[in-house]
Amino acid sequence: MAVVNRAALDRYWPGEDPIGQRIRLGSESEPWLRIVGVAGGTEFHESGRSLEHVPQIYLPVSQHPRRSMTLMVRTHNEPTLAVAASRGAVWSVDPNQPVDDVRTMEQYAYDAHSTDYALLTLFVAFAFFALAMAAMGIYGVMSYMVSERGAEISLRLALGAERRDVLAMILRSGGKLLVLGTGIGLVAALLLSRILASVVVGVSERDPLTFIGVPLVLGLVATIANYVPAFRATRVDPMQAMRAE
Repeated sequence: MAVVNRAALDRYWPGEDPIGQRIRLGSESEPWLRIVGVAGGTEFHESGRSLEHVPQIYLPVSQHPRRSMTLMVRTHNEPTLAVAASRGAVWSVDPNQPVDDVRTMEQYAYDAHSTDYALLTLFVAFAFFALAMAAMGIYGVMSYMVSERGAEISLRLALGAERRDVLAMILRSGGKLLVLGTGIGLVAALLLSRILASVVVGVSERDPLTFIGVPLVLGLVATIANYVPAFRATRVDPMQAMRAE
């Protein structure tokens, strides 16, 4: 005899009563099994996928013995409080039956996906490191470009240009490069995300946190890299800067 879940009922006997139906598992040498009941769905997850909508067939231990078995207990209180009672229930049937590796479903799920969590943490750490390196590189390049215009800034100030006008000019010049670089980066990231989503399950093509947060961070870094050296250059005495040149 056998018990099937509702997913198997919906797939193999839609709109029918499965009780009394006969099924055979495996080859023709396997015995026929008669369905005696239908079990509800389960939310248990295995290998990252839910088994709730996967057809399942349950067999008695006397028909299908195994070297190891798993007993699942649902509790309404703290799960650890039911450990002693669960062991007692098992030993009341078979006192020689060992009961070990007692874990909650949260612990089991964490242990099953611990490798995935470790890899995810590693990838996130590398992503933040790459973002930090990109920010440092952008700051260095933009700061160097502004510092190279020190003579130009001093000459403009010596000829009577307002400091705020010179500062705005530097920010506009850097802003053009920022907009151009951000546009190229977003297009490249969108194309690469589509390729990545086609080969990796669970990767979104348009992650708002990535496509909004990263440009904002890099844009802020580039703005600061433009503003700080330009502000310093406009505070230098133009005549001293010209003599130094």
